[in-house]
Amino acid sequence: MGTEFFWFYDVILAAILIGMMFIGAKKGFVRMVLRLCAFAASFVIALMISNGVSGWIYDSFISKPLEQTISTSINDALGDNVVTQLGKIDMEKAKINGKSIDSLELKADKAGKVTVNLGNVNLSNTGISKVDLTSFGVDKNN
Repeated sequence: MGTEFFWFYDVILAAILIGMMFIGAKKGFVRMVLRLCAFAASFVIALMISNGVSGWIYDSFISKPLEQTISTSINDALGDNVVTQLGKIDMEKAKINGKSIDSLELKADKAGKVTVNLGNVNLSNTGISKVDLTSFGVDKNN
């Protein structure tokens, strides 16, 4: 076959390429549809079980261990006497700069932070006895 049949080679090559593209597209399309269905199913299942599972995970692995770690750290750092005394505080009777805590006018700045001057804190009527509050930054003289 000479040069007069050059188009024959082109037709055969084009037929092979089109056939291969068709077979690949068919296999690829089916695979793509199956993957899309699997993705959609996993998304729906995750949405359905996430509320129950997330609460259990938070309670089991985050909340309780974190609470125990913080409680242990505070007890180790401050001692049981301070922690016991802090639990007895009646904060409704605490005064900051002569005002009860609930009557303070707290205004946030542009960053959303509230600054309170704690220079004059009166805890005398709250039920807390004189304990070492230096761990909280309270001077021993007050």
